[in-house]
Amino acid sequence: MDLKGHLYRLLPGRLQPRCKRAYLTLSPTRLTPGNIQRSLSSSLFDNDAAYRSYLAELDESPFTEYRTVMRDRYDEHVGTQTTNEQKSISGGLDDTAARNLYAVVRSLQPSVVVETGVHYGHSTAYILAALSRNGHGHLHSVDPVAASSCPGDTEEPGWLVPETLRDDWTLHVGRSQRVLPELLPELGSVDLFLHDSDHSAPCMLFEFELAWEWLSERGLLVSDDIHWNDAFPTFLDHRDGDAGRLSLNAGYVRPSGRR
Repeated sequence: MDLKGHLYRLLPGRLQPRCKRAYLTLSPTRLTPGNIQRSLSSSLFDNDAAYRSYLAELDESPFTEYRTVMRDRYDEHVGTQTTNEQKSISGGLDDTAARNLYAVVRSLQPSVVVETGVHYGHSTAYILAALSRNGHGHLHSVDPVAASSCPGDTEEPGWLVPETLRDDWTLHVGRSQRVLPELLPELGSVDLFLHDSDHSAPCMLFEFELAWEWLSERGLLVSDDIHWNDAFPTFLDHRDGDAGRLSLNAGYVRPSGRR
């Protein structure tokens, strides 16, 4: 163990998350893809070999071919949209975060997954592919239905999700502030929660607080675009949690002491 790691472990538990965030902020070189990967594999997986085995499994699965089809369909759809700088032509987790999320779902073996923000279904498809490989689990997605992200032949988000993966998926139409207060108590507990909807600070904090209340004993909260505002670090400052990254853009947190 190096000196910095030793000193970190001597800190009171309630101070460790704040010091970790401050250190990463002041030492941006720590947030390299390689360091993120090493930290992720040691924090959320039994070992690095287990983590890498899930990524290899993904690359060798039929889903890899579908990822190419998915990207081609998305590119074709974007090309048909009227050019407008205000329109979103992308959305969802970046590819690194999506691959790591697949591995997390495989390792965590969640029974109940909730995501907010579906858009064209990029992260949705990765989650469902992992649940399918697990052989159990169900994904509940919440989306207000944004017509600009859907092709002309459907009004529903998630149009890129293959039909073969849809049996384990329920789409709830509406804003998260309206849907989640009813959905989460109905589900009872959530093993994995992904925020990727409205990235305003009030909405992010609302989702984080509510999801945290309903996380299971082994639950994990994930958020995309944590750099858009200070909602994620603010939430971490007031929660006793172990935090990390799925990528430069996506972060996670779980209650301290759980593995």
